[in-house]
Amino acid sequence: MTRPSPTRHSLIARIVLAALATLATAAGGAAADDDAKAKIVSTLRGYAARVEDAKARGDIQYVKDDVADCRAAIAAGPAAGYKPSDTIDTGYAVLVWSKAGKVCDAYAQLVPLHRISVAAGDTLVASETTDPDYLRALAPEGKACVEAIDKELAAGLSPDVKFRPTTNGGDWTLTVAEARARCADMAGRARDSIAAVDAQRAAAAAALKAKYVKLGVKGDRLKYLMDTDTLILLGKRCSELDLKARKGSPVFYQVNEDDALWYVWKTTFKKDKLVRTDVRKYNKATQTWRCW
Repeated sequence: MTRPSPTRHSLIARIVLAALATLATAAGGAAADDDAKAKIVSTLRGYAARVEDAKARGDIQYVKDDVADCRAAIAAGPAAGYKPSDTIDTGYAVLVWSKAGKVCDAYAQLVPLHRISVAAGDTLVASETTDPDYLRALAPEGKACVEAIDKELAAGLSPDVKFRPTTNGGDWTLTVAEARARCADMAGRARDSIAAVDAQRAAAAAALKAKYVKLGVKGDRLKYLMDTDTLILLGKRCSELDLKARKGSPVFYQVNEDDALWYVWKTTFKKDKLVRTDVRKYNKATQTWRCW
């Protein structure tokens, strides 16, 4: 049995449906291309904005080590339908697509400044400090800042480029060379300050140790008395111990407090050997602390 031949009307219907499907596919593809292009434009405008901020004010606050994402947007252009002669508006300039990569090139030049700023931390804004504890804390940053700048200079960064450190909290700018000088100065002063403070502390510790050794104190008792030298120490019957009494007391009490409790720490010795440390708590509202 043979199949009936399609009628003229059914052939026309099939042709129309095929044409509509083709148009729908084309429309869907165009919409997809438009979405892809819009995403690329949005990405490049973001990078262009950061480049312009750096040009206008030396501002690198939003610069990151993410130039690869910018390059990826350029690489996705042909698949989205961009041709070399097409134009793209970055918000600051209209570029032909073949030149759009210049946005990424300009941004890439800012990334070393970002790395320097991260390595510098607070060094650049605190470079005049004389506080010894602050200098000690910033010493690693000062050293890291110098090393980071030297690495970028060796890679070709110009020492004359100006930027505004991301942590400065103000509008001042400085060149890469000036930043290095500040970091080197900070690192040097921090090193000198640490050496001086360490020498002072070592001398004070030696004098303190000599004070107790002179009394014949040794072993665990020596360490304990050096650690608690400036504290009020109590002995039996909660009597305060002077320097001489501390030499042979078998027990020491320290009293601390907070809003609700008294804390009494009891440390016992057998001659110069530490035996144990205990603590008892006393409720301020209902109790009075005591030595036990």
